[in-house]
Amino acid sequence: SRLEFYKAEIQKLRDTDFKNPAEVVKAKAAFDELKQQIRTDKEKITTFREKASEARTAMSGALKTLKAAPEQDYELLKGVYAGDQAALSQLTEAVFGDKAAQYNRYLFSAFDLLVPLLKGGAAPTADEQPGTPLQVLVRQANLSVNWQDTLLTGDWKNITNQHSVFGHPTTFILNAAAEGAQKFATQGQFFMDSDGLDASQTWQIAGLLLDSVSLSDNPRLDASIKQALLAASGSLEITDNMLDGSGTVDLTKLTMAATGSDNLTNAIASLLDSLQQLDMTMNISGTLSAPNFGFSSDLDRQLANAALSSLSASQQDKLNELNSKLQGMVGSQDDNLASELGNISTWMSATQRDEAALQELLQATFKNAVEKQKDKLLNKLFDKLDGR
Repeated sequence: SRLEFYKAEIQKLRDTDFKNPAEVVKAKAAFDELKQQIRTDKEKITTFREKASEARTAMSGALKTLKAAPEQDYELLKGVYAGDQAALSQLTEAVFGDKAAQYNRYLFSAFDLLVPLLKGGAAPTADEQPGTPLQVLVRQANLSVNWQDTLLTGDWKNITNQHSVFGHPTTFILNAAAEGAQKFATQGQFFMDSDGLDASQTWQIAGLLLDSVSLSDNPRLDASIKQALLAASGSLEITDNMLDGSGTVDLTKLTMAATGSDNLTNAIASLLDSLQQLDMTMNISGTLSAPNFGFSSDLDRQLANAALSSLSASQQDKLNELNSKLQGMVGSQDDNLASELGNISTWMSATQRDEAALQELLQATFKNAVEKQKDKLLNKLFDKLDGR
């Protein structure tokens, strides 16, 4: 091997009995060239070890991915047999989303009431002089107003169309009550400038009675809420008109009516009929003029399982057969990858030893040979001085 060759050459140079300085110089040059070759080979080994390490990391990741693949593929196959898996995971939003968003529209009431007024009316016509905008500031006000057939009462502070001038946000507390029970409460603040609306808000909706509310107009699934109590809470941030909020929507004392038209929708309808309460998570995005509501709940998982349970025996047998084939395909690839990983580890161990040996050779010096030649020259000099 090259390692043994290097060792032998270095030892031969170090053991040579040189006759004169010229031979020492020549040998030193050969020694330096040999060390350069060793250094080059060591760099190649170092590069190989780095690449091998990267390959081992990549193959380890591939092995993990490969082991997980059958389960992922099996889930996809189940989706193919049971229906659109992505759609199944969004049934909370599909069934309840529109109505839940409609009732949570209350949370924009403060902005819907005042922001259009504070922005002012139409722009001046050609015959009108623009002039300086009118600056309005109402330090405190108590307002009661009908909004979407609901009586809202509220306390307001620092109502202005020039927040940048006065330097304070408008703050508000709004309440809505019916039949002596509080239905809606919200508090927050907002600040308008040239970049848009900045605001923060929290809200609660409690005890809102839902009665005979149709939910789905899908021809395959007819669903409605016979009766329920709706409660909601959450928080919202608005930055330059962009919404970022989250909350919860809870339905209690829930009674539903649902009818399906095939195996899949019948399974979903049966689950909906059995619900007595539902807790949903809500996310809010978009803009104030075009808000987006997203809803999810544990019902998504239950509905997906219900859909899968509706598979016929023949479909389930086919799925089991496909799953076995997937596991078999991955098993052979798994063995091959594991074998390759073992080879890489063995190579890395061997090259690590070679790298260490080459480093040790690079530490070797030509000093002994030079010292011997210097001793010879000194002895000759002393002999001449002694007249020998």
